[in-house]
Amino acid sequence: MNQSGQQELYLIKQELQNIINELESIAAGIQSDFEGIGNEKCASKVNRIAEQYRFVKGKLNNIDTSKVTEEFAKSHGGAATSK
Repeated sequence: MNQSGQQELYLIKQELQNIINELESIAAGIQSDFEGIGNEKCASKVNRIAEQYRFVKGKLNNIDTSKVTEEFAKSHGGAATSK
């Protein structure tokens, strides 16, 4: 995978982390700012969604970019060149 592809992957992972952080902040706010409206259950659901994003980010972190070929990248919307 070329530098451009690696940069794009980095930006995707960074955006996922931003989403995770925002979801965690929302869950914390729901749990602390509201009472008696099922706030714990609601916060738990938001945290569960954040966990799903963490899982996806973990999968992206495990990609060995040195093994992504030009042919694979091109067939999946990229223009990577192998090194």
